[in-house]
Amino acid sequence: VKYIILTLVALGLSFLAFYLISKKHVNQLDTPATNIQVEEIIQKEKSSDTSLSSHLDTHKGIKTENETIDKSIMNNQKEVDSLLSTGKKVEALELFNYVKKKPEIITLLTQKDTTIICKEGTILRIMANSFLHSDTNEIANGTVKLKVTEYYTLADMLLANLSTQSNEQILETGGMVYIEAYSQEQPLKLNKEISIEIPTKDKKKDMQLFTGEETSNGINWALDNTSEADRLIESTIFKETANVPFAVIEEVPSFPECQAANNELIKECVSNKFKRIINRRFNKNLFQEYTTNSKLRIFASFTINKEGKIVNVRSSPSLPGIQEEVERVLSLVPELSPGKQNSLTVNTLYSLPIIIRFDELEKNRIPTDMDRDTTSFRTSSTYKSTIVYDTIFESKRTIIEDIKEILHNNEADVNGALVDRYKNFKKKRLIQERKINGEPYVFIRKIVIENPDSGFMLLPTDSVTRGGNVIRKRWNNTQIPDRQVSRLVPQRPGNDYYLFTTSRLGWLNCDRFLRSTIPLIKYKIKIKNSKGAKAKMVFKSRRSILAGRRTENSFDFGNVPQDELVTLVAIRIVDNKYQLALKDVFTQNTGDLELEFKTYDIKDLQNELKKLNPSF
Repeated sequence: VKYIILTLVALGLSFLAFYLISKKHVNQLDTPATNIQVEEIIQKEKSSDTSLSSHLDTHKGIKTENETIDKSIMNNQKEVDSLLSTGKKVEALELFNYVKKKPEIITLLTQKDTTIICKEGTILRIMANSFLHSDTNEIANGTVKLKVTEYYTLADMLLANLSTQSNEQILETGGMVYIEAYSQEQPLKLNKEISIEIPTKDKKKDMQLFTGEETSNGINWALDNTSEADRLIESTIFKETANVPFAVIEEVPSFPECQAANNELIKECVSNKFKRIINRRFNKNLFQEYTTNSKLRIFASFTINKEGKIVNVRSSPSLPGIQEEVERVLSLVPELSPGKQNSLTVNTLYSLPIIIRFDELEKNRIPTDMDRDTTSFRTSSTYKSTIVYDTIFESKRTIIEDIKEILHNNEADVNGALVDRYKNFKKKRLIQERKINGEPYVFIRKIVIENPDSGFMLLPTDSVTRGGNVIRKRWNNTQIPDRQVSRLVPQRPGNDYYLFTTSRLGWLNCDRFLRSTIPLIKYKIKIKNSKGAKAKMVFKSRRSILAGRRTENSFDFGNVPQDELVTLVAIRIVDNKYQLALKDVFTQNTGDLELEFKTYDIKDLQNELKKLNPSF
């Protein structure tokens, strides 16, 4: 009996050992033959990918990294608190870095012409292959990261230690922008001129583009000669490929009957003319069967070329017959006089939203010529005012391009059913994103490959695991290019633009030299208890900021218009804390001034300075 029991125990242990070894072997068979550590690589990179995606927001065909103002303020305050907790004396210039606004970060492809509309309205138009590596002068390929910071409010300018001076001369600003470009963290410079449009609600004459150099007293601005009018006319952008939106063009394309005293009246007349032609000639009954609603919204866009002819007509939605009908009606439009920018004839981009309203009582009636000459439907009500649209042409990637990258086929017919199957496979983790040595791959389960209706089949370049699963390297945007789409962007009411070109990045400022007949005086004042302060003079009557040069207890503001009402703004650090003082004074020969400094944290300092914005 004893030997029988020992024999049974030995057999049991042997069976258990065989089972464990077999299970381990089966698991190994289902791992990729090409790379045993794929799962480990993916798990390590999964967290970083998730973190990155939380900061990326696809917008306008580009990627933008955004951070809310409150979060930015909170993070800055933590950094300042950490710095100040060391007890080390901190200079004012060092702390200015913590109250400056954060840049908008935009990722774009260098191979394509790109239009960027920044958060505060700045428009950048960048041609393909416009960037060079600063160290090698080689053209930058692939993606470029732009950092754009806009300064249009007084608070933003003061917190960035900015002023409006060109050497000893006073400037009046229309807004400032700081632009940087990087490729894989390496700085870039411009290979071609880019155009920059600065938004304004009060357009002034003689505005020019200045570039800035940082000094210990702020930024000194110098006239950017590449942006002068004669340079602009000779520019490749405007000479060969000029495409200026109807909303911002200086001389609008017009019909003979639309001659008027100013651009706005001409715009309104041209818009009404297009509206009347569309109303009378557009056959709305062709499209009623495609909608169950009482109206159909159509967006049309086109170019009025340098000969005054309408070309490059686009329309959406892509219902049968809409493009043909839009083209037919626009072919009836008489030639216009072409638009001009800086006295140069250019192509003009025009956007035309249309709303067709259907009458249920006339649903089955055949239209006659008399019907088409009436206004039984109307174009979008936005054209009752002078509000117009910009047409922005951009690159865009969708789930369709995502599937084509996996299929390795740019000509693949990616229909709705395939999109639904792909989403379902992703949800069930039958298709998974992987990274191997930093390169993007997909892991496709055997069950998907063997299903003839899945839309996914084995390719010659695939790596197959022992378990029959597939590891496939993704194609990228070189093999599967972005699709080109057009988008209508409403022009902000009341806004106009200053249009420049530049071949430089860095500090850019839309300015003009001081235009005043008021006598100038030397303005140098003593300010008591101002030790360690940075002082600025802000004019009430114009958008000008002067930096005071400190000499002992005095601040020298140079030559300024006499008897002007200004605000003196002083910021300093006392006991490692921000202090702010504000005082309204007239520019007269005065004696000593005494300022009342108050202590603020970052958020309160910003809010206090924002109160000055309306008067600037």
